[in-house]
Amino acid sequence: MTRNVRPAPPRRSRAWRASAAVRSVTLALGLASALLLAAVVAGCHGSAPVSAAPVGASTAKARPTVPPRRPSGKARGNLIATVGDRSVGPFLARREGSAMAAFLGFGEDGVRRVSVIPLTAQGELRSGVRGLVPTPFDSADLAISATQGPDSGYAVLFSALTDRGKGLWAFGVTEEGALRGPAAEITRTTSDIVWSELVSTPRGALALWVDQAGAGEGNLYAASLDPSGKLRGVPVRLAKGVVGWQVVPAGAQIQVALVHAPAAAEAPPESDKPSEPKKKAEPPPPAISLLTLDADARVERAVPVAATAAVRGPLEVARERGRAHVLWTDTAGTEPEVLAVTVDDQRGAGPPRRVTDTRDGTVLVALGGDESGVAVAWERDVPEARDRRFVQVARLTDAP
Repeated sequence: MTRNVRPAPPRRSRAWRASAAVRSVTLALGLASALLLAAVVAGCHGSAPVSAAPVGASTAKARPTVPPRRPSGKARGNLIATVGDRSVGPFLARREGSAMAAFLGFGEDGVRRVSVIPLTAQGELRSGVRGLVPTPFDSADLAISATQGPDSGYAVLFSALTDRGKGLWAFGVTEEGALRGPAAEITRTTSDIVWSELVSTPRGALALWVDQAGAGEGNLYAASLDPSGKLRGVPVRLAKGVVGWQVVPAGAQIQVALVHAPAAAEAPPESDKPSEPKKKAEPPPPAISLLTLDADARVERAVPVAATAAVRGPLEVARERGRAHVLWTDTAGTEPEVLAVTVDDQRGAGPPRRVTDTRDGTVLVALGGDESGVAVAWERDVPEARDRRFVQVARLTDAP
């Protein structure tokens, strides 16, 4: 059996070893020169140049200018709570100097309750989770909002099933997360509450909800809450026969965009009954309207946005610089398209306009903004896309 033997390295002459030593020293000197050059270049880029001092002048070195620290682009997260699978939330509300998160879930004792988490304005924990109000086992909806006015804090709204329908309850919370009082019942209905929301007002907060009997049309209600989260007055019905809605704060007021169900045609009178004098027919409601409410849930203005519309999906509204933008996906044409109407606080509503000029159909995805501008996101309705989605975003003022 043959074994592989590693050959011995060849013997080098003394002259070769001397030249190798010279090459090693030369390589080391070259590497040191390169590092020194790199350090000089980096110093020139990272600090201001320092001029040589004249003879007899001070030899103190000038302090280099430290470049500004660039942001890393990574947001710092804070762990505020651990919630279970069947929890609702957490939802966040902000006010000057603080924030509050609220969620609905089961505790370690198996009781379902509304819990709050007091936070700083930067999102850091002020204290731990506070379980405040026990709720029925089937409670589902939850909303939280900051309140304004004297003795203000936060208000929380939740719904739950009752023996014959559904109900809404509200309670107030201090900035430290303390309960101001027991939860008070806002309303109880034999139908279903399909949507609820809390919006801050100068006098506290405004609770809004939609009461819907079966699948179809609903009625929009509102109730005013004081700064401590207690009900002020009685709930009022704002609109009936609505199938879509969205709310946005408008300074000291609140604006609600509504999609109205088409008016049903009246049946002709039977021939065997004597004809009665015809009542003056009321004009049909617009397909989309915009209500402006005060802090006491009174309608100050109702503006028709679109006389006719075939709305598909959600209705969105956003405000900027004294005007509201109402957007929806309209399917009245051959292809769905995103339409927008601008409602000025002084001049009223303008005509509907297309948000995009693409040949494909478009579907509204989201709308958001503030006083500095509004951005809209839409999706191209391309049947050939299959498992891909083409979503585009643009400033609303930049849209054609």
